Amino acid sequence: MISGGQFGRLRVWDSKSQRCIVEIRGPLDRCVSSDALGVSVNELHTPDYGLHSIMQLHIDSTFSCKDDKVGQLILVRQSNHVEFYNLWDMKLDSERLRNMHIFVFSTVLTPKFLGDIGQVQQLCVAGRSHSRLVLADSSDRLKIFLRPPGLTKSANAGWACHLVPDGHSAPILDLAVSTCGEWLATGARDNAICLWRIVETTDEAAIDEKPSDVCRDTVKVILIAHQLSAHAAHVTAVCFDR
Repeated sequence: MISGGQFGRLRVWDSKSQRCIVEIRGPLDRCVSSDALGVSVNELHTPDYGLHSIMQLHIDSTFSCKDDKVGQLILVRQSNHVEFYNLWDMKLDSERLRNMHIFVFSTVLTPKFLGDIGQVQQLCVAGRSHSRLVLADSSDRLKIFLRPPGLTKSANAGWACHLVPDGHSAPILDLAVSTCGEWLATGARDNAICLWRIVETTDEAAIDEKPSDVCRDTVKVILIAHQLSAHAAHVTAVCFDR
């Protein structure tokens, strides 16, 4: 079992012995240890420690360039840091700070600068290879990272974020992904539910010419269905049965 605490500490527990076997401290004092060293109460209650409180934990399996399945722990902090940990050794693979740039998501993926991401409400890993990071912040648009470093080992991995147009008219409160990774569902304050499909196409010719560059692909997030009055009030939770 894995838990996250208010002061930014990540702990791995042995369910049989009910003991903490690994502890990872927050960004202000990040390390991996097998025993919890003490920190004064006054130090823990400083504003910096509060900003790094762990708000969300997600586990997903991604695929490396060699098609090896890799377990990833995705962590979201109060400060909107998004961090990726390797489940085998609990080491930090990659992280993204709060000032993540947003770009407009279009058919040909032409980026246009818009601004920074707000508070992360929910995130998920999507796509056929579970290598796309989709998140909902305090806005009415989905954001998608096509090649985040924590989920892809491609040479052109990066934190370019694309804005998905259409859909909701109020901030998105929850999102879910199907087990196949190709379908997304979102619920928002506009009382609506949206169903999306992620369509990925790969340039096979480019891969044949340069096998190491497996990310020459295009991604479209298509709005399939839009239920305007799904509930009488805000839609706060959505999920798939499979």
